[in-house]
Amino acid sequence: MQRILVVEDEAPISDLIVLSLSSAGYFCEQVFDGEEAADKLIEERYDLILLDIMLPKVN
Repeated sequence: MQRILVVEDEAPISDLIVLSLSSAGYFCEQVFDGEEAADKLIEERYDLILLDIMLPKVN
């Protein structure tokens, strides 16, 4: 299963993206700022990263 990291600071938008991709058969994880994304990228490997711009903490 392909893994996708969704980095979006607005929870309703992030939830909608994850719901849509999950229903299409993708495994998704979501984080809400650049710092969390950097931590996840150290721990895990992803096939795709959907990255918002102008994130809190680390952009």
